[in-house]
Amino acid sequence: MKVTALNPCRRHVWSRLGIVMIALMTITSCKKDEQPAPDNTTTIGTETLRHHRRWNDTIKNSPGVISTSGGSTNSGTTTTTGSGTTPTTGSGTTTTTGSGTATTTGSGTTATTGGSTTTTAPKTSGTTTTTGSGTTTGTPVATKPSSGTTTTTSGTTTTTKPASGTTTTTTPASGTTTTTTGTTKTTTTPPTTTSTYKASAAITLNNKSNVTIRGLAVPSITLNSCTNIRIVNCKIGPSTIDGVMIYNSTGVTVDSCLLSNVRTGVNAMQSQGIVFSNSQAKNMQGPYPHGQFVQYNNVTGGGNKVMNNKFENIHGQSNPEDAISMYQSSGLANDPIMISGNSIRGGGPSHTGGGIMLGDGGGSNIIAQNNTLVDPGQYGMAISGGTNMSVINNNIYGKQQSFTNVGLYYWNQSGKASSNITVSGNKINFTNSRGEQNNTYLPNGSLVPTGWSTNVLSKTLTETLLPSVLTSL
Repeated sequence: MKVTALNPCRRHVWSRLGIVMIALMTITSCKKDEQPAPDNTTTIGTETLRHHRRWNDTIKNSPGVISTSGGSTNSGTTTTTGSGTTPTTGSGTTTTTGSGTATTTGSGTTATTGGSTTTTAPKTSGTTTTTGSGTTTGTPVATKPSSGTTTTTSGTTTTTKPASGTTTTTTPASGTTTTTTGTTKTTTTPPTTTSTYKASAAITLNNKSNVTIRGLAVPSITLNSCTNIRIVNCKIGPSTIDGVMIYNSTGVTVDSCLLSNVRTGVNAMQSQGIVFSNSQAKNMQGPYPHGQFVQYNNVTGGGNKVMNNKFENIHGQSNPEDAISMYQSSGLANDPIMISGNSIRGGGPSHTGGGIMLGDGGGSNIIAQNNTLVDPGQYGMAISGGTNMSVINNNIYGKQQSFTNVGLYYWNQSGKASSNITVSGNKINFTNSRGEQNNTYLPNGSLVPTGWSTNVLSKTLTETLLPSVLTSL
């Protein structure tokens, strides 16, 4: 095996520290007794994002359609699953699934499956931006009706109960379809999407808590100083800005979503508890230094995960950098940032971007394991600094292309101390641009990672590691 040093222009040699400034043009109060701001008033002005590269962007997004998950809202759609009592003030729709009592005060409509329902006042529908945090009393219990037909749009579910019927639910990331007609049948291939999405303008939330955004087709979602936000079953993009941009927020989950043709998929900065899971993303548009499916930038603390996603870039339709990039981000020793179970196909023609990058600019406590990468770009997986970093049991394949270099490497380019590095059990079959096998790289005099000798060339790895069409977008 011939070892070739990385291209000296590799961007991590010059990781730079920028300044994060987000100017809030209008901030909507999170006090629950205030009325929500009208459309087109909640914006984020000029932002200078902190990264190993610098850029300026101006974002002005109109609020879109959202719903609260439990709790009190001024107006909008409230969905509660499980037993307990959920109060709703204002107009909107409340749906309760499972056992329990749902009470609506003011105007609204309540539909209940398998429980008791009390409704006050006639139906007056309305959908607005939600203000404040909410509280749900009771023990959530997830239930399914044994029969009936369920149609879901924008997070509002209406259920009818004939003697028999069919309920169909599709999960974007896995393509799993569950059909109920007294019995349940599950299929997992191929991935399909049958969800109905409600069109929405771009959404910006400032200083909001306990909000769920569900079932929308939306160009982009921007969160600033928010807590406990869930983005579920949404179709995000196209957009010239990031699909989901998260700044100074805590407890944000993006799950079972479809993202395509956006600048960067999920870009989280100075935040904690960020989860991106069970989703599909296709054709990141960049340009450099953007173009990641996932960028964590100074993300810290516990509960940070990138898991079980499918990412695909198609040549001629995308302009990507790293698929997953961890910049100056740190988990906890007992709760590291976990990057696991992701499938990544396609990268390039960038000579700087690649598959999964840990320790860019330093950081600590990150594990990347059990991921599969096919033709991810200039490199496959890498650790470029930090402490307590691990790359374990991944499969990496790269055919010869004009931009390919090396499959797997450890090279401390952070300018900071780097220690306790584990790189073990990985299988690689990577060919560089000169047609040479170039599976691993470790600079002379470098710390030798634990398990380095257990990384092996596996000629059995080919493009067939992943389906030729990975996503259903």
